[in-house]
Amino acid sequence: MIITITPNPAIDIAYFIEDFKIDNIHKVSKIFKTAGGKGLNVSKVLKILGSDILATGFLGGNSGNYIRNELERIGIKNKFIDTDGETRTTYSINDNLNGTTTEIREAGPNISKSENEEFFEYLSSMDDEGNIFACSGSLPNGLDSGFYDRMLDILENNKVIIDTSGANLRHIVFDAKKKPYAIKPNIDEIRDLFGEKIDSMSKRELLEQEAFKNIPIVIISLGKDGCVAKIHNKYYECKVPKIEAINPVGSGDSSIAGLAYSISNDLSEVATLKYSMACGVLNALEEEIGHINIDNLESTLEKIVVNEI
Repeated sequence: MIITITPNPAIDIAYFIEDFKIDNIHKVSKIFKTAGGKGLNVSKVLKILGSDILATGFLGGNSGNYIRNELERIGIKNKFIDTDGETRTTYSINDNLNGTTTEIREAGPNISKSENEEFFEYLSSMDDEGNIFACSGSLPNGLDSGFYDRMLDILENNKVIIDTSGANLRHIVFDAKKKPYAIKPNIDEIRDLFGEKIDSMSKRELLEQEAFKNIPIVIISLGKDGCVAKIHNKYYECKVPKIEAINPVGSGDSSIAGLAYSISNDLSEVATLKYSMACGVLNALEEEIGHINIDNLESTLEKIVVNEI
């Protein structure tokens, strides 16, 4: 089973507005409202891929009830910890005329100590060797990087994928005593970790950083240029086809879904990278966040080129 952890879920609202301008009045040409947050985007794509999944994290208030109802509607099993605070809402404004996407993200509720303890008690009950855990997104108020330390300690017999950024990513890479099985930062997040010196490094030198030594899978997203990756002791460069993106929001989450799917099915290293990148590409071709057209998966996989470096 794949368990997705979304510490800070959200109702994702995507507006489509032609020629969006600041300090102006606009009519919305199209709107999508979905159960979101990075981990739930992962969940939705895994569901489409046919994986056995369970979604967990924290939910509260009317927004939390909406998300639960949406997950039930699309058939995603879930067990979330109830919070006193209201689950957040995030907004994306997509202007296809100018090719821009603007995102507005609420911070989320404050998680109490008792709510945090309840979550970890539940997580301990899921510590079954062979499970795969994918923890994605920001932490709500009340939680800090110690959340990851405790999670990795509880799940030491499982393969854990963590997708986070900023201070939390820095903690995982440099300070955490126990490491996740996989991370998937983008190149800007890597530059934030190591500074501008990475600009003079080769792709392989970048992946050979001492800080990555004990993380079996490191995939560094290069956006439209694909990715570079370390999978165990091999190094790869992955090129993706050029596309006209409709809504890129959620593509990184979809890539995590492809990665988790591949690990759960023991796919080869090359196939793992192809699935991860293909899911990201397919999400960008959809208006809905955290969605792929499964009918286009095989043809997209064929267009992705992976070379060892």
